[in-house]
Amino acid sequence: MARSIDADMMNTALPLCAGMAWCAIDDTGCIVLWRGEVNRLLGCEQADFVGKKTLLSFLVEVDSLDQIIDETVVMQHVDQDSVSLVHIHIAEMSNEATDLQWYLLRDVTEETTGHMGLEEQAFELTRAMDTIDEAMLLLDLSGRINTSNAQARSWYGAGGLQGRSVYSSVRRPDEPPVNDIVQECLSTFEVVTVEQYLATRNRTVEVSVYPMMDHRKGNLRQLLFLERDITQRRLMELEIRQQQRRLEDNLVRLRELDETRSHWVNSVSHELRTPLTSICSFSENLLTYPHMDKEQREEFVGIIHKESNRLARLINDLLDLASAESGALHVRPSSFDLCNLVGECLNALRPLADKERITLRLMTNHKHLHCVLDRDRVQQIIINLVSNGIKFSPSDSSIFILLDADEEEVRIAVEDDGPGIPAADRLQVFDRFTQLTTNLTNKPGGTGLGLTISQQWAEAMTGSIRCVEARMHSGARFLVTLPRQLPLASSQD
Repeated sequence: MARSIDADMMNTALPLCAGMAWCAIDDTGCIVLWRGEVNRLLGCEQADFVGKKTLLSFLVEVDSLDQIIDETVVMQHVDQDSVSLVHIHIAEMSNEATDLQWYLLRDVTEETTGHMGLEEQAFELTRAMDTIDEAMLLLDLSGRINTSNAQARSWYGAGGLQGRSVYSSVRRPDEPPVNDIVQECLSTFEVVTVEQYLATRNRTVEVSVYPMMDHRKGNLRQLLFLERDITQRRLMELEIRQQQRRLEDNLVRLRELDETRSHWVNSVSHELRTPLTSICSFSENLLTYPHMDKEQREEFVGIIHKESNRLARLINDLLDLASAESGALHVRPSSFDLCNLVGECLNALRPLADKERITLRLMTNHKHLHCVLDRDRVQQIIINLVSNGIKFSPSDSSIFILLDADEEEVRIAVEDDGPGIPAADRLQVFDRFTQLTTNLTNKPGGTGLGLTISQQWAEAMTGSIRCVEARMHSGARFLVTLPRQLPLASSQD
């Protein structure tokens, strides 16, 4: 049963804790005095518990009063029909004037729950940081690590980074200079970023240090250290630059092709117009003057015949070139004697060479040279090259045709005694309608497509044709290299 409190005891105790929340209990633990914030803390009237309830009856999960001294405990707060919890810090007060136990109570609910809120926020921040693929460290101003995420712990050490110095934790031979980056951020209060290739990891990283300011106080609070693996980004940027260069090259090529097309149209128009003009002009003269003398008539008919043949050759060349550029060249291999074929070509061209007093000389160590190639196309290549030699060689000169072979390939070289081809022009001669200038004005003209078509046919037979340095004369030398036998896969109908 609770003890009664006399007036002298009250007068002694009240000045001790005036204006505070306090209570006094007797030796049975029963509350005999309570003043200050009692009603707010417990949510009930003082008359409901003074002399009736013990202090322990209000505490949660506390079995003894010895457990509550200088500790924060939880008390029940009754609010009509509901009960909530209040965090109370209890301190023991000594008073020799009475035989009661005195306790000072302070409501620390906001402080305690606020501290718990900060811990929860820190936990949520750490959990969020762990979802980021970049290494993140929160540093104090001395460079000590306060918080790290999973990626940072994976990169810098799984043994734990909390409390360690960033200068010693992020130390690898090929890492960016961490000390310089952090110190620059501390001195400038600005974001500092460096990029470096890490040879040991074969990766490219970007390291940044961000100043985290306290805007209310205007001072630097902490630093955010961030390392990103930007290898894939740099590879993608490189790929984009390469694609851009390819697009630019293709654009240049398209412009060149457009210019080539315009040149092609102009050249074809000119080449077709020249023989057609001659044919129309001389045929018109024959119709206008039916009684012209026989000799002049035969001359005009001869010119018409010559220009008609020239027109036919041009059209055939254009058709061959169109087939080559569309990929429609059909190679038809057959077995034949290359020595015999070269002899036939020279016999066909000898009248033209004799007319120009040019000697055609075949040089070979083979009497017979059997191969499997497209016979008609090889013949066309030889005739084109030897015809060019006749066209550009001076009178009383020689053209050498050299024939050689081994088990894998055959080589045909045609060398004339003409003005030669400068090294800078040796690729250009294979362009369409290209004819180098010459002072041999009495030589027959051509379409300017012979070498282009010859190159296309040589490549169609997996061979090549090149303009090389002359060996026996100062003129031009063309070297044709062809396989001795075409693979079966190259045979097309």
